[in-house]
Amino acid sequence: MNRCFPGKKNGTSSERVAYKLLHEAIIKSQYCIDLHQGGVCPMIDSLNVRVDRRHKLYKKCMELARIFGIGYILDQKGPKGQLAQTAPDRVYHY
Repeated sequence: MNRCFPGKKNGTSSERVAYKLLHEAIIKSQYCIDLHQGGVCPMIDSLNVRVDRRHKLYKKCMELARIFGIGYILDQKGPKGQLAQTAPDRVYHY
């Protein structure tokens, strides 16, 4: 469902799943981690932070990224429709 977020209530099957997931689970969460797998080819040991540096949760997202202790943190916004971009504006903040 990469690039399907925030989804659409009456969209394609992937858009409907993304919409339901966002509204039924993600916005009720304190944390959201968008996991992807790299296939069978070796990949760089990295973690992506997809939140703009000016976003109010940028520092918290970077802090969460550092907790994993993975080699590189790639700090770039990336393409639209990713959960990692959508969630910070919708996750409940404690």
